[in-house]
Amino acid sequence: MNISKREVKLIAGDISNYNRGLKSFKSNLCEIENAEYNWDDLEIEFQGTALGTKMYNFDIKLNIDVKAKDDRIMDYNCNCPAFDQYDRACKHIIGGLLTFEAGGYLDGIEEHILESSYSQPLLEVEDLELIHIDCDELEGLEEFEYYPYDEPDYNTPNKSRETLLYESLKKYEKSLEKTENIEEKIELETEYYLERENIYSYRPNYFLKIKIGIVGKRKYVVKDVVQFIDSYKHGKILEFGKEFEFNPAEHKLTDYDYKLLDQISRMCKITEEFLTKYNGYHISSVRKGKISLTNEWFKMFLENISGNENIKLDNEKMKLSSLEEANFTFINKKSLGVEPFSVLTDGAEFIATQAEIYPIKKKDRELIKILYDAASLQNGSISRAGELGKTLTKLVKNTDLGTIEFLDQVGEPIIFIDENRVYRNVLSIDIKVSYQKEMIVEGKKYLLNEDKKKTAEIFKEVTGLDQRSDFNTSLYGKGDVLEFFLNKLPKLNEKYNVQIDENLNRIKMKKVSIDGTIIKNGDLLEITFDTNGISEDDLKAIQLGLLNKKKYVKLSDDGIVDLADKKLRELEGTLAELDFELGTQQISEFTASKLGLISPSLNMKNVGDLKIEKLLKSIKNNEREIVPKSINATLRNYQNHGYDWMKKLHDSNLGGILADDMGLGKTLQAIALLTAVHSEQNGRSIVIAPTSLTHNWLKEIRKFSPELNAVIVEGSVKERKELLNNFKNGVILTSYGSFKKDIENYENLEFLVAMLDEAQNIKNSGTLVKKAVQKIKSSSRFALTGTPIENSIFELWSIFDFVLPTYLHSREKFKRNYGKKINQDMDEDCLINLKKLIKPFILRRTKSEVLKELPEKIVTNMILGMDTVQKKYYLSYLSKFKEELKDNLEEEFDKSRIKILALLTRLRQICCTPELFIENYKGKSAKVEALIELLEELKSGGHRVLVFSQFVKSFEIIKKQLDLKKITHFQIDGRTKAKKRLEMCDSFNGGEKDIFLISLKAGGSGLNLTGADVVIHFDPWWNPAIEAQATDRAHRIGQDKVVQVIKLITEGTVEEKIIEIQEKKSHLINSMVDSKGKIEKLTKKDILELFE
Repeated sequence: MNISKREVKLIAGDISNYNRGLKSFKSNLCEIENAEYNWDDLEIEFQGTALGTKMYNFDIKLNIDVKAKDDRIMDYNCNCPAFDQYDRACKHIIGGLLTFEAGGYLDGIEEHILESSYSQPLLEVEDLELIHIDCDELEGLEEFEYYPYDEPDYNTPNKSRETLLYESLKKYEKSLEKTENIEEKIELETEYYLERENIYSYRPNYFLKIKIGIVGKRKYVVKDVVQFIDSYKHGKILEFGKEFEFNPAEHKLTDYDYKLLDQISRMCKITEEFLTKYNGYHISSVRKGKISLTNEWFKMFLENISGNENIKLDNEKMKLSSLEEANFTFINKKSLGVEPFSVLTDGAEFIATQAEIYPIKKKDRELIKILYDAASLQNGSISRAGELGKTLTKLVKNTDLGTIEFLDQVGEPIIFIDENRVYRNVLSIDIKVSYQKEMIVEGKKYLLNEDKKKTAEIFKEVTGLDQRSDFNTSLYGKGDVLEFFLNKLPKLNEKYNVQIDENLNRIKMKKVSIDGTIIKNGDLLEITFDTNGISEDDLKAIQLGLLNKKKYVKLSDDGIVDLADKKLRELEGTLAELDFELGTQQISEFTASKLGLISPSLNMKNVGDLKIEKLLKSIKNNEREIVPKSINATLRNYQNHGYDWMKKLHDSNLGGILADDMGLGKTLQAIALLTAVHSEQNGRSIVIAPTSLTHNWLKEIRKFSPELNAVIVEGSVKERKELLNNFKNGVILTSYGSFKKDIENYENLEFLVAMLDEAQNIKNSGTLVKKAVQKIKSSSRFALTGTPIENSIFELWSIFDFVLPTYLHSREKFKRNYGKKINQDMDEDCLINLKKLIKPFILRRTKSEVLKELPEKIVTNMILGMDTVQKKYYLSYLSKFKEELKDNLEEEFDKSRIKILALLTRLRQICCTPELFIENYKGKSAKVEALIELLEELKSGGHRVLVFSQFVKSFEIIKKQLDLKKITHFQIDGRTKAKKRLEMCDSFNGGEKDIFLISLKAGGSGLNLTGADVVIHFDPWWNPAIEAQATDRAHRIGQDKVVQVIKLITEGTVEEKIIEIQEKKSHLINSMVDSKGKIEKLTKKDILELFE
């Protein structure tokens, strides 16, 4: 069977596309992975891979009906872009079809279908059972012996009788020559198919179908056995089909086949003579190639078989055997077992089991009939408890019915591994778990019992499958089979008796080596590969195996290569960087450094100190960069290391990602770097941060590096441009939004350091912000983020594309080499290679890693700016309140304390969000935005958070944003009942939900919430003791993590004044408010300070 080229060219659409597919086939770029044969629907579906710009997968379905010629291709699919783009088959489909046909997958299919397709109606001959001819009657019939003599036809005109006799004599002489050359004839193979109808009756109807043909080739149905034997005897040619004709001059039958066929021919002649005489007209005994067998004829057929014939009963191959040597009846303590059998002839002269035909001695035939009925009655196991079972057991023991007894002993488990040859060219095995069934004791054979529970346990250990009735399964495909042989089988051999098909002994490991070397050739670097004698085809097989993440690959000499080998896995990463080219090629210094990171075994010859290698050496040595003395802080050890790492990257004109966990002081380390760089040379640096954090950066710079010049570029477009033009030396602070709008003002500027804070803001590579920051010109670039990856590995690529452009290639190549493999396939080796590449340029420490250097509690004030609209409201209310305060303080200060507190509360609400009391507020809230960004980052980092606020209404505003971001939360306020509080606390500590919103007044005490490791105070409270008490909901006995406390403070407002007073005059706070937060002892001067 084949696939016509006409049909393949038809689906290709045009000759150029067909030639591309032909080239893929001839270049061995296509590989068949699996093929499934559906004999019921006459279909084959197969899958494979094709190597193009990347590895693609195709799936093709074929029609294998022998009637189909140019209509075999039913369906096809490929995941390459061309398949979706054009209305035709791609080159991978064309190459896959050609590879499939060339691989022999279609060989022998027609024969298999034709052998199993004869299910035509049975012979319709009336009353065949009327033929009661005793076999003894055959003795007087004529014997049809071979005698190649044709009686002359003396009535032939124009020829004398002498001439005719001479012609006959010449024919005889010629036949003698043929007889002398008989040894040179091709011996034919004959197959006998016995079919049953009404198989559940005691005596089914039997039919015989005969096939004949050359050994190893298709067999043809003998439609008329009488005609066939006559042709054989008289040397006549008989056509069987286009591809085979029977020629007695070239073909011969075995002696036993000739004898049996001759008997069948005589039987058919007698049957036809009888039917013709009985009916008055001629009726053939053979119809559609089937011969109806009466009981007598069937018995005669069975008596004439020698045991050498190829006989099948209901398509099961049968063997003529002796019952005395068989295991036919089984005796144990409780029952008499009988192998399932059928009685072939009425007198029980012959019986058949699944694979054997047994003649029965005359003395045992009646017992066989009773045994058949008793076994049918009791499902093959006859109880010995009753009289029937006792008597049968006694009689069976005294006969030759293949009786064997059971020992009271369990057989040893045995695992059988056999080659499965059903799927051509697909490596597959059959696995069966069985047990030792027999044992010889004092010369007598006994059967052993099976421990089915133990067999089931071993079957599951071997296959991973639950119990099956036959404890038999198959493994298909090289990957699974080789995995079994090379990993599982050695362990099984140590524990069990494993019997392996000798054909599988060829599966052996082979060690291969592919060595890469980078050499300097003039001013250029070259990489070459020594393949150590591996053939080109095997190299392609190894490359495809690595690309497709195969565990093993089979070479042309049947050797098996373990692709898990460390050097080969390193080679995979090397090939990915080189677009899977193994030839000699020129590479850049950057590429050479990357290959060295991926594959330490790579040979480097006379390449000198590469930039990245030099950097790594300097980082590893003990010579640390000294933190500038002007830094107004003592850096912890890990912070010193972070500064050292950033400074050395800057000095190498490289960049990196500082990805420390939140609260570990990324800002301080960055300020130390900026201070050091600006102490060495004049110029500008730039820090881009979210709007809510630009003021915090300015505050931190002034706090930790007072000598470092810094400015926030904010305000109107004109104001921002003037600030930028007038600022020549120091650090520019701006927001992502402002930078995106002002990109034209920045494009021609050159910076010493460019730094992105909360760099996850550029995680989407297609955004305008990402495109804008990519245009920055700078000696070094750094990204600060606690979450370099939130959802996808492409977010890491986007940030790396900023700090080290082109280092991780274009997005498309990164997607091909790493993205899909890591994101979708969870490819561990690919992830390891990527980690090797980025390790020098990303520094991340978690709190747990530096726990010993940290205090139990880290308190951070996050200084925030205000939205423009929000700021206008604040200044307006502040001016109004100042006038009211001035009048009240002059007249009745002591009576105005409640009103003063109300005015302060209103200002504090504006700092949170004017929405708390202004209806239809259209502006934004910098604090709410900063909180949501913070919570997103904390969630990504695996942190769980408590958020405290005095204003319960603020939670309603916050929750709307949390729901949009899919951040789950609990809430406790004054309305929450005590029982419900405890239930929510237990659930939160048990890991349920991300955030806990808590009213400061209602939940500031009495709760145990050690499930959180971050506490955020949304708005500062007058009494720091109450804030501390709230913080202690998480920071208490049972907490095994460092607790980070973050206070959100709006810059230039009453909130900042409160914090200043808390820090400078803690004794004043204690005197100005009581435990309930009421103002009691605040002086006029103190109150006026709050409103400055």
